[in-house]
Amino acid sequence: MHYPLYRPPFGLKNGLSMTLHTALWESRHWEKTTSHPEPPYQPQLFEGACGVFQQQNGAMAS
Repeated sequence: MHYPLYRPPFGLKNGLSMTLHTALWESRHWEKTTSHPEPPYQPQLFEGACGVFQQQNGAMAS
């Protein structure tokens, strides 16, 4: 299947400008571009080797 070449807007042709645009602008306005709400927070507890547990926030417990 043949797909047309992607041609980004002039200001987004440079990788650095794309990164800055995403980090500074899109990170604040992404919710306007999706119809899906942010998923609810669900705490998780992961079990590792030797009975070590790690909470989702990164805290370690044994």
